[in-house]
Amino acid sequence: MKKLVLTATTILAFATILSAQTVSKQASKEPPAPVTTSNAPLFIVLGSDDNTRADAFKWMNNAINAGTNKDGSKRYMSFYVNTDQTGAIWDKNNDLVDAAYQAYKAGHEIGNHTSTHLYSVKYGTINKATGKDDGERASLPTLKAEIQRVQDILFAAGIPREHQNGFRTPYLRYSDSTFTAMQEVGFLYDCSVNAATDNEAGTNYYPYTLSFDDGNGNFSPDNSADRNDWGKTSKIGKHEGLWELPCVRFAIAPQDIDYVKGVLQRKNPGEDYEDYSGYVTGLDYNMWNEIELDEDQTVRSWMETVNRSLAGNRAPVTIGIHSQYYFQAAASSYPKMDTPEKKQRAFTRFLTEASNLDNVWFVSGDMVIRWMQNPVSADQFDPENYRRPAIVGTHNPTKIRLSNYSVSIENFKNNDFKVGELTAVNLDVNAQHTYSILEGEDNFEIDGNILKFKTAKPVSNSGYEVLIKAQAQGAGSVEQDFKIWVDEHFDTDSSISLQTGWGKSVDNYGLGSEITITGSAEKLKLDIKLGKKNTDNDPWPYAGAEKKFTNALTGLEKIIVSYTSNRDINVGIGYWSAQVAFGYAVTLPKGTYTDVEITPDLFSPTYTEGTAVNRYPGSIQDALNFRGTSVSFNAIDYGEMTNLEITSLRFLGIPNKAVPQKTSISKVAPNARGAITLSGVSAGKLNLNVAKAGVYDVEIFAVNGKRLFSQKLNLNSGKNSVSLKGLAKGVGILRVSGLNANIEQKLMIK
Repeated sequence: MKKLVLTATTILAFATILSAQTVSKQASKEPPAPVTTSNAPLFIVLGSDDNTRADAFKWMNNAINAGTNKDGSKRYMSFYVNTDQTGAIWDKNNDLVDAAYQAYKAGHEIGNHTSTHLYSVKYGTINKATGKDDGERASLPTLKAEIQRVQDILFAAGIPREHQNGFRTPYLRYSDSTFTAMQEVGFLYDCSVNAATDNEAGTNYYPYTLSFDDGNGNFSPDNSADRNDWGKTSKIGKHEGLWELPCVRFAIAPQDIDYVKGVLQRKNPGEDYEDYSGYVTGLDYNMWNEIELDEDQTVRSWMETVNRSLAGNRAPVTIGIHSQYYFQAAASSYPKMDTPEKKQRAFTRFLTEASNLDNVWFVSGDMVIRWMQNPVSADQFDPENYRRPAIVGTHNPTKIRLSNYSVSIENFKNNDFKVGELTAVNLDVNAQHTYSILEGEDNFEIDGNILKFKTAKPVSNSGYEVLIKAQAQGAGSVEQDFKIWVDEHFDTDSSISLQTGWGKSVDNYGLGSEITITGSAEKLKLDIKLGKKNTDNDPWPYAGAEKKFTNALTGLEKIIVSYTSNRDINVGIGYWSAQVAFGYAVTLPKGTYTDVEITPDLFSPTYTEGTAVNRYPGSIQDALNFRGTSVSFNAIDYGEMTNLEITSLRFLGIPNKAVPQKTSISKVAPNARGAITLSGVSAGKLNLNVAKAGVYDVEIFAVNGKRLFSQKLNLNSGKNSVSLKGLAKGVGILRVSGLNANIEQKLMIK
């Protein structure tokens, strides 16, 4: 196969031309000239969303790196990340950041999927007369804030802004404002429009720019409005220069069509699937949940989609995946793909089979767009010519990251002295670094990029300090100091026994809440039926299991839990008496997880009650100082049964270790000079006054800790009206924070 070979100098010039020129492309099912359907390369874009687990991120990076395309060239893919998901907070010191950085260094694209996985358009009710979805739409300032938050965190992680090119909107839900936000922050392309909904594999659209009107005010074909299969509303307008890489649907292999029909008919009795089209939304979740494909059927579907596309017009094939799913059992969600092993095998089998096809390349989304700007035929295509432009020059490391900052004293008993992995962040991703200890060599040593204790150390309230230097070969260096903690189990009570000490925490409102607790040394099993409000005037029910600590939890560093649950749950830390009561909670997703680390900063306040108005904690760290604080596991899906099994639960930290304390607050948090005030609540909305214009977090919680409402809003100075449309009536807890001001208070939703 003849290749177009470019020198390093030519590649740089080529990349500069690509970044400088503005190329417009009308939507078409034909490849860009001079390429034809008979000689076009077929691109497979693996686009992994969310990426909230470091182990899964690393595994997928290694899997794609383990093989090559048929011509021997390197395979590439795209990761579209969230940076502020529960358990995956990127600006904390965890190895998820390094997993992404290592994938980036390997040449893969790290794209943007919003900070918190928010809805651009929430699911609403379809108006039959107009066909419009009345789901609430996120504002342009909110969307930009979500996107820019990810950009800032990626930059801090070592990924230059000029290499942050791609975006995918969560749930494939978008409005015209979503694309305006993308355009204003300067993305090269989006991959959210399911433009294959009315097409079949082999007849899909090539990428296009949102700059051509089809004569009817449509700038995107097929799904030319903020819609997907749930309804059509306002159209997508003109967004000059923004490329769209269409999502495709997965074709079902002919031998599996009857099986899928049976699944759909079982799930939707009375519906007629005789004319089922044989396609499913192009995400792994839909394959495994909606139509319940097994391992073999999954591989067949992906290969059917690729082979039809290769035999057809060869438009790019986007494979929507989620790396974290490949490390979750989630038997209740994926009946036929109920173990990580099955999903991992399906993924690697597909990589192998597709990589053996002629004229097929695994590439990242931004590489496809660069090819659209400068197309060549398959016999001339070399993926290295379409990679992101290198940042040239000699660069010094800018920081050192350590994947872990604490070691359990239990590890020393097994002669495990490892602290964590060191990573030097450098714009030159190919730079090699050596690490050395400048101070602290009595306690620590470095093996390659692994920091270790030399010998076992006792728990210390002051920690162990080490100063490390990273030296780039042929360039400069950077020095950084770290404090390493040796943690222990808090006490014999908080190890924590799964067998004893758990009590029921359940309402007495007569709304059907109930809980069964079965404890053993190996497993705490909770079957929780959370009651359901019958009328808007009913109180919110609550149900869970709690365990009270005799001593305070001062010095708690992390809670580590392994669990399986068929529904999302809350972990709560709270205290209740007639004089003072408060609660903090964090939501954990359904599925099967091992050693999930929950640090105190992940908890959000949920309620304050009682008469001792000067004793409410001003922070979660203050709350941990209360003797008699309870830890609880709670159901949050009203009217449903939650089946939760906890197989491991550890509380680690240094008991009574000094932590920075905030001043205790009264029922309403301090709010200097009236920076934020609640001026009223009326039907469907609340009125907020803020002293300074800017972005604020507005949240409302039920008294059991369930988050009912959460948005980042751009508020004007003065009075603002916030819509609460669709929120049930009752008592809630309002929390607003931003620009160094905050409030927390009860409110009655009317």
